[in-house]
Amino acid sequence: MDRRTLTAGLFVLALMGSSAAAQENAPYFQGDRIVVNATINDQPVRLVYDTGAPFTALSGATAKRLNLTATATTTSRIGGVPTTVERSEPLQFRIFGGETRTNLVILPELKTGELDGVLSWKNLLAPVVMIDGVERRVSSHKALPAEGWLRFPLETDNGQLFFELTDHGKPLGRVFIDTGLSHGLRLSPRLWKEWKQEHPDAPLTLEPFRYAFGSMMAHEMTWVDNYQLGDMTFYGCDLGPVAEAKDEAIDGAGKPYLAQLGMRALRSMRIIISPASKELLVQSVSPIPTHNRLGALFMPHAADSTTLVAQVAPGTPAHEAGLQAGDVLITTDGVEYQAEEGRPPQSLLRQFARPAGTVLEITVDRAGEHKQFRVTLRDILR
Repeated sequence: MDRRTLTAGLFVLALMGSSAAAQENAPYFQGDRIVVNATINDQPVRLVYDTGAPFTALSGATAKRLNLTATATTTSRIGGVPTTVERSEPLQFRIFGGETRTNLVILPELKTGELDGVLSWKNLLAPVVMIDGVERRVSSHKALPAEGWLRFPLETDNGQLFFELTDHGKPLGRVFIDTGLSHGLRLSPRLWKEWKQEHPDAPLTLEPFRYAFGSMMAHEMTWVDNYQLGDMTFYGCDLGPVAEAKDEAIDGAGKPYLAQLGMRALRSMRIIISPASKELLVQSVSPIPTHNRLGALFMPHAADSTTLVAQVAPGTPAHEAGLQAGDVLITTDGVEYQAEEGRPPQSLLRQFARPAGTVLEITVDRAGEHKQFRVTLRDILR
């Protein structure tokens, strides 16, 4: 296990141990959705934690059960459908260890089955929230991990959960996380078209789909073992286009976005939502065991134990990038390494075991000439 994964793993364990009592009323996974227990005016309610919902809303049946009075009624378009929207009287709302007095939206036509409504990500009343799709756990805490996670700018002024994805650290586009939907990764029409052109023989099927409001539709779906979207890696999830999108995916405010992540896309990752620091942290967890994803080792030279000399396996990223047996390592990502007690340094081996998709800059000496190689790690042991 590499240091980044170990650090992140210890962080998760710390959350589980130090705040077990505080997490007693935490949201929990129920199939392909997250459920939250709360109280409204001291009466219990169960809500779907829906990061795609622009606001927290109760169904008309729930409002009636709780004897809530609507103080205002309007008609708004939700999902492109004219919908009656009511505003409740002030009420006492307690959730996840927090409490506030507020007004909530009532949607008389909202259907949530045995649940009472939807909870927006901005109303969880927790400073920092981690959704762990690997362990199927939701937790609240006060500190952020120091390392081991990708960090992206979070749109804190948006009722829906959007963040700015990067590609090698440079802005790439907006991504939408919607825990109210069960699907995996959905791409903008442009990205979906590009993927289909690159994979003309990929098997496709059709899946029915509808938002909370609107008509049923069918869309294409396939399966990917690995998909790289900017700096994020997705493992083992269904892939398809954003529903209803024509030329590009557009949010409720008329702004385009690259992709939409549903619950099945989160099965192999953990995300941390931190409104205070305006960050969304992501950690993808590969089902492939940790291993040397470079396909080369730099071993101590027999005549000079501090010098590291390459051995390269055929058909690996190192071999395909041009590294050769006998190359003498100078730097990896600008860092110099030397052998430790006759072995390759552990810190270097950890670099080679980083997640698939990681790009390493390796500089070597080949017969007195410095050569630089850019190598993208991949899962070799499949």
